[in-house]
Amino acid sequence: MKKKCLRLAAGSLAVLMLFSCVWPVEAAKKKKTADRAEELLMLIEPEQDVEALRDSFYEILEDASMRDAVDTTDFTLADLDGDGIRELILITDETTFDIYTGVEGEARWVGSYEQALAELYKPKTGSGVYAVRDRKGKRYVDRITIEEDDLDTELGPQLAVEQVSVTNKAGKNFKDGTLLETYDAGLFIMEGDELVLQEEEEYIFPDGNKRYLTYDDLVGLDARTLRLGRNEFYARRGRIFQSSDLGGYFRSKSWYNPTISASDFDENVFNKYEMYNINFIWEYEQKYN
Repeated sequence: MKKKCLRLAAGSLAVLMLFSCVWPVEAAKKKKTADRAEELLMLIEPEQDVEALRDSFYEILEDASMRDAVDTTDFTLADLDGDGIRELILITDETTFDIYTGVEGEARWVGSYEQALAELYKPKTGSGVYAVRDRKGKRYVDRITIEEDDLDTELGPQLAVEQVSVTNKAGKNFKDGTLLETYDAGLFIMEGDELVLQEEEEYIFPDGNKRYLTYDDLVGLDARTLRLGRNEFYARRGRIFQSSDLGGYFRSKSWYNPTISASDFDENVFNKYEMYNINFIWEYEQKYN
């Protein structure tokens, strides 16, 4: 009887120690997720306190979040005219960059930049952004800025695009600026008069590395979610994404630790469930989308 009591006491102590270890980890994870949400919400605030302009940007993001169910829509902010207030840049399907600036406290569309798979970089000096794209072994770099209407017409601010260079540096790191992080417009919804971050599950397929997915797991998922779910297996293994929308989405996840470039990633790291599920989702996408 005495030995049984001792065993029970030891078991209780082990459970207590387990919870004492798990709780701080879970608390830290929740805090990191909450901090990330706060960081995203603060990001869409212009650097200067311009209440009306902020609300106007919110309305644009609300519309974008609705479109995101059909077209992948991301956003970022950058100062394109040097006035200290960042402009809003909406990126649709990695092809169209719609740019909005503030005019008398209201957001005004100033133009679009259309180039497939271009990435935006903040220059080391000056305003504007670099749009960098690689195609057929060449690297094309454009500088995007906003110019004021010097002729005092009613046109207002205008988008200006200047080709900076064409080189043979495709695939190499771009050293003249810092990559702008993009965010998924679909992560935001309107609640009353406020734009808030949606609560999302950390994983689309939480146990996809431990079992084979079935048709029931995929039916009802839209094309965007299927694409994210397929790439989630790569993200869980630390792959760095060249696609800005994938990179932005997975960087919003507390578990994502991007350490392996696309060129260095080896699919042999996948276990049998992961490899099967990646191919299964891909085949489903081709058949039904």
